[in-house]
Amino acid sequence: MKYFYLLSFIILFNFDCYCQKVNIGVNGAAGHTVVNVEEAMEASLIDWNRFCYGGNFQVFYPFNFNKALGLEAGFNRLYYWKEYYSYGGYYREGKVSTIFLGPVFEISSKQLLFQSGLNLRSFTNGSGTALSLMFGGGYEIKLSESAFMPIGLRADIIFDSATPVTINFTTGIKFHELNFF
Repeated sequence: MKYFYLLSFIILFNFDCYCQKVNIGVNGAAGHTVVNVEEAMEASLIDWNRFCYGGNFQVFYPFNFNKALGLEAGFNRLYYWKEYYSYGGYYREGKVSTIFLGPVFEISSKQLLFQSGLNLRSFTNGSGTALSLMFGGGYEIKLSESAFMPIGLRADIIFDSATPVTINFTTGIKFHELNFF
């Protein structure tokens, strides 16, 4: 896992040699997780929901007029569960969430965009790490010369027990061609 993070940071910081402008975005997301919660928790549950939400921060280095390579970091709450212990007479409940980091590739055409990436996800309940594949698309509404509001749909396939798939509507703010270097 530490090698994945190290490789992601090396890729990110080596691109400043090739370009002087970056695109930065912050997004929020809400949607649904497609997963069998009882199978994922390996228990008989009395209550659960698959509403998911999260957010991410993305930095992109444009290397062509419509292509960019970047890095994203974020948080994603996948689902909630509740279990009743008959022999103890008490409830046990929790939520399954992840934090993630990974490279992202973006292709844009006018105001349409498509993103794809590979993330390393760490479960916040300590149950381990997993790889995930991300893809999404959307539309950017121009707010000013460099500020845009992306609106889109994003799916993350998490390769873990029961293989949860999150499908989210996303929105946020993105700044194009900022000079940092």
